[in-house]
Amino acid sequence: MQSVYIARRRSRNDEARCARRPRVSWQFCYIEAENGAEAVEKFQEFKPDLVILDISMPKLDGFSAAREIRALNPDVPIIIFSLNRTELFSEIAERIGVSGYVTKSDGSQAFLSAVDAALSANSVPKT
Repeated sequence: MQSVYIARRRSRNDEARCARRPRVSWQFCYIEAENGAEAVEKFQEFKPDLVILDISMPKLDGFSAAREIRALNPDVPIIIFSLNRTELFSEIAERIGVSGYVTKSDGSQAFLSAVDAALSANSVPKT
């Protein structure tokens, strides 16, 4: 079972919420973070198989958090989740080496497809 970590602004509490979704082979863990710096800390704590970061986080934006996570683990797939796709954001994401870039308007199927593709590309057995 692979775990997916999503970092976005905290809403109600900071408890990790995990659930297995039907028809997928991964466990979805929603871990809220107050800001990008906290997202990096929680990445180190939970060590997920995939990270999904919102660009718009205070203190440390999603791109900066992705760079820090990439420095900690160059192999973990990272998907950027954003309200908009701009040429500049796409270029930054490519330079960081993220596995995918999904906008909130792309819909849930695009999101699930990006997650499946990132996990499939990184499906190396854990030791």
